[in-house]
Amino acid sequence: MRRTVYMAAALSLLFLQAVSFHAGGQVINPTVEVTKRFEASVKGIHKSRLPLSFPDSSSAGGPDFSYSVLERKFGVTPDFTPDRYGAVNLPSAARKPVFALDVAGGYPWASYAALDVNIPSGDKVALSIRGGHYGYYGYLDVLSFETGRSSATEWSYRSLMMRNDAGVDGSYSWKSGRLDFGAGYYGMMADNTYSAIDKAFNSFSGYLGAASCNGGDDYFYYRAMADYGYSQDRFGGNAYEVLKENHFALSASLGPVFRRSHSVTADIDMELAGYGGYREMMLFSVDFTPKYSYSAGRWNLDAGVKFSWITADDASGAIRTSPSGKKNWIFPSVDVRFMAVRDYLWLELSAGGGNAMNVYSDLVKKYPFYDISRNPLSLQYFTSTPYDLAFSVLGSVGSFFSYDLKAGYGRIEGMPAFEMSLTPYMTYSASADYFNACASLSFKSKPVRAGADISYYRYFNADFQRNQLMPPAVTGKGYVEYNWRSRLFVTASALFSGKWGGVPYEIPGWVDLALEVEYRFNDRFSVFAAGNNLLDQTIQYQPLQALPGINFLVGITLNL
Repeated sequence: MRRTVYMAAALSLLFLQAVSFHAGGQVINPTVEVTKRFEASVKGIHKSRLPLSFPDSSSAGGPDFSYSVLERKFGVTPDFTPDRYGAVNLPSAARKPVFALDVAGGYPWASYAALDVNIPSGDKVALSIRGGHYGYYGYLDVLSFETGRSSATEWSYRSLMMRNDAGVDGSYSWKSGRLDFGAGYYGMMADNTYSAIDKAFNSFSGYLGAASCNGGDDYFYYRAMADYGYSQDRFGGNAYEVLKENHFALSASLGPVFRRSHSVTADIDMELAGYGGYREMMLFSVDFTPKYSYSAGRWNLDAGVKFSWITADDASGAIRTSPSGKKNWIFPSVDVRFMAVRDYLWLELSAGGGNAMNVYSDLVKKYPFYDISRNPLSLQYFTSTPYDLAFSVLGSVGSFFSYDLKAGYGRIEGMPAFEMSLTPYMTYSASADYFNACASLSFKSKPVRAGADISYYRYFNADFQRNQLMPPAVTGKGYVEYNWRSRLFVTASALFSGKWGGVPYEIPGWVDLALEVEYRFNDRFSVFAAGNNLLDQTIQYQPLQALPGINFLVGITLNL
């Protein structure tokens, strides 16, 4: 059952959502055993529809972090599935019909809904419908500009946010290939009296792609996916401004496969974003990565080099990725995996890097109160990672425990950061080397399921302005679920973040503790109650923009 990840991604905000580059290469033959992720045998595998951009936050390849209220589907605690490689298992065409609906309301005023529908259409066609809603309204404490903490006064400001998403996804399979298609909508409304933000954002998107699914020894491999999106943001106070965005992305890989274990392919990724209304400009990037791949026995190898070109067309014509204007055009693209202990332990070395555009629609989804009028030049800045080196140890113990441990070193030019100057605004003038260590663990038995992610980042040799807030060193999440006779489910989860920033400005760390109790009358109907931010801490993903304090939800889950 597909989770409502699009709604969760809407609140994957500052210094918590860690989106990685493609750390590993494409497994060419989708019918062979995939050793990239716990030796899972799958019928087909493809990369995410869009080239993954460099993180806007603290991580180049660590776990994903989302706000707990939006992240999980109530009544369905997720299995632990790391997504560091940007690869997802294709759904089976012979899935059972599914109708899953979660509806909840809460106090202080909050609303939540999630819908997943799968329509069985035979052996060759798969079709699913998704939808999601989240909203809250209330009064939040005024936060101190110097410390990010609540002021000593009794003042508060009104804050309203509502997000809705909907979409349809489908596929058609034939003997040697597969066609994927879909369309979606994402809308957000935000109003915050403290920052004078009044925003109405609407985005429509669609995608179409195809991939080979050939089981022979020698064949021509291909994979291609094209995405188009149109977004419009109406923002401002009394005098509204409108920014329009047309965004197009193309990702393709093709080349010959020999004896199922050798291949020579070329990856092409292209992205274009054009803007009108409030600001007229165009951003463009293209990547070309020739590589050789080998997969046999205990070894998997992807070795290549990435050539990348980026440009911006506006009044200034500037391309900036750091205070010095440094640019990189050639990047490593190598991934070596070895199965040290069959079915238990894999070792991996990787070297990657690349350029990434800062697309406005992505920024708004990560930072709902993002205001381009505070820094109109931010979109012409590109983020570049000259190199990202990593060593990983991953594997599983039977079917009940899995682990993924990673240590890495790299450099980022044009790091997205908030600068505190009268009001916080987004800037891309920071650069730094970094060391990171990430751990992902999961455990599953009949009565208990548990998972934990933690990420540590240390930045050094940093080149940034005095008032820019540096990311937190530690972020993480975890959950434990216990069920009594598959009838009563109790789940405790927590997200946490260390402090970020520094002298003279600092955003304090926080822990978002949540507790959920669900009772299932049968396989089709259950009721649940959940409490979120139970420690009533001031949670900030964006400076001076706090999420609600302690809140409670009650709702129902239908599975028909």
